[in-house]
Amino acid sequence: MNRTMSRTFMKTQSLLLLALLFSLVPPLSLQAQQVVEFDSPGNGSFTVPANVRSITVEVWGGGGGSGGSVSRSLFGGGVEAGGGGGGAYASRSFGGVSVGQTFAYRVGSGGSNSAAGDSSWFGSPSTLLAQGGAGVSTNNTSGGAGGRAVSSVGDAAFSGGRGATPVEMVVAVVVPQALVLRETMARAVRAGAQ
Repeated sequence: MNRTMSRTFMKTQSLLLLALLFSLVPPLSLQAQQVVEFDSPGNGSFTVPANVRSITVEVWGGGGGSGGSVSRSLFGGGVEAGGGGGGAYASRSFGGVSVGQTFAYRVGSGGSNSAAGDSSWFGSPSTLLAQGGAGVSTNNTSGGAGGRAVSSVGDAAFSGGRGATPVEMVVAVVVPQALVLRETMARAVRAGAQ
């Protein structure tokens, strides 16, 4: 055999040997992440399912409620009050969890009628917590403050956004003069026809 054929034969043998080795090794068990969402306000419990060794939990506080209308004399109407603040965000990873282990949690509800949003937590309020956003009182056009990261607990925490401040808008309608003239002439013609 010449050198080129010898090298090709050795490469082929090596590839066959690798293929044989990989076919004898049991396939690795790769597991995808599973996402579980709890979005109904209130208390509950989470039980760690089989084959889970760690969990990462993210919580958001409830948004604050907006205030009632602000009374203004502008055209006799009211102006909307400011929006409630957004709830804070917090997350934490829990390593070394056991199958069947249970964790209590609370999904905070959004505030209504000027009330602050409820905080959301997992495990306990001292383990992982995201503060709810502030509500806005009646006749207040300022937006409510967002839930604060410094009042939240977790590996990572971010404050919620401030609620929106309403915008007053006055719309002036300008009618083109030609349209007004045409309508006046049409009325005159109708009046003359009678």
